[in-house]
Amino acid sequence: MQWSTITREELYELVWSMPMTRASKQLGVSDVMLGRVCRERRVPRPPQGYWAPLLSEKKRSQFIKPPLPVHPISGHTFHDFLLEQQARQHADRPEDFDSQNLSEPIPPPPEEFATSIKEYRQLIERALPELLEPSQITTLHPTVQKVYEYDLGVAASKKRSWNDTPQYQGGSGKLKLQLLNTFAQLFDQLGFKVEVSGRKHFHFSVKICGSYHQFHVFLQDHNPRPIRNKRSTDKPRISHCFSWSREPELRRYSEPYYQFDGLTADCVKQVVVDLAVKDEERYRENVFLSYESRVESRQYAIKRQAMLEAQAAERRRKALEQLLSMRVDLMGSAVRDMNHADQVRSLIAILQDKSANARRPVEGLDGWVSWATHHANMIDPRHMSVKGIEAWIKQFRLKD
Repeated sequence: MQWSTITREELYELVWSMPMTRASKQLGVSDVMLGRVCRERRVPRPPQGYWAPLLSEKKRSQFIKPPLPVHPISGHTFHDFLLEQQARQHADRPEDFDSQNLSEPIPPPPEEFATSIKEYRQLIERALPELLEPSQITTLHPTVQKVYEYDLGVAASKKRSWNDTPQYQGGSGKLKLQLLNTFAQLFDQLGFKVEVSGRKHFHFSVKICGSYHQFHVFLQDHNPRPIRNKRSTDKPRISHCFSWSREPELRRYSEPYYQFDGLTADCVKQVVVDLAVKDEERYRENVFLSYESRVESRQYAIKRQAMLEAQAAERRRKALEQLLSMRVDLMGSAVRDMNHADQVRSLIAILQDKSANARRPVEGLDGWVSWATHHANMIDPRHMSVKGIEAWIKQFRLKD
């Protein structure tokens, strides 16, 4: 077995078949180098104390050999692996359809997912790389460094408000700083983007699969009450707490939070796995709810389309009635004007005969006859010009 060509599977079997010192000699490298390569290639190693009972042949080891985690493409992080799984799980499904496109048929309801939530959790757990333990973290994350520097300034300031107090000084403050830094560093190691916002009151968030999740860390003091100290057997202890809550003042009462008696890398793994599984559960629930919503939206769109068509037909019917009524009115008005013009002319003839048979001409008759003749000609459609007739016909809005 050569060091330059060894595969992850071969490396995994090797480190679980013999102690690291022997395995490193077999490969011709130091045990420190072998351990670093195992971390980089995400190959789990036997924990401390694993080999002692096996080599002494006194009893079996209490540790169980974990499976080899799923290894993403070289250079990818665990976050990239989650995105790949999300893309695979959330690929275009046949039940996706445009509820407003009535020409597109409604597909059948979505089928159940091939993998159960339990299997999805196991997949995520296997894919998690080996993380640094809090004791191995010796530097502050950039966002934590920014907050800590501000906290140092607050502690050194003699003029500060009553609600602007240092958070990360003293014994408990350092524990809280370590807790915050552990989550920030391991989130970053997994490929998640950690950010901080605020000038005095800082808010921490981590970007996972395209969404920002705000989180808080705090310490929970479990010291027994002073009155019970003498008789109580409970030992004072401080637990490390983590919450996704957006409201820090509610996190200890109404919001669920994690409580860890000992801070380890597994604490971060549990938080990450739970969040990934919760997002997957929410997505799967939304797949079926979305389908039902789309079907209801399609049914509403069909009813709305039928209603709009009925309203359009009613508007066309009323418009046709109005058009026909307008045409009848135009025709009736023309006939009435023509009859009225004939009656005016008859009246002119009667008055002219009356004047001719009189002893003397009727005074002013000629002027009135001139006006009445002009009036009759003006209202008589038979006296319209060609352009006037064309304009009158256009009012009927006839189709060619």
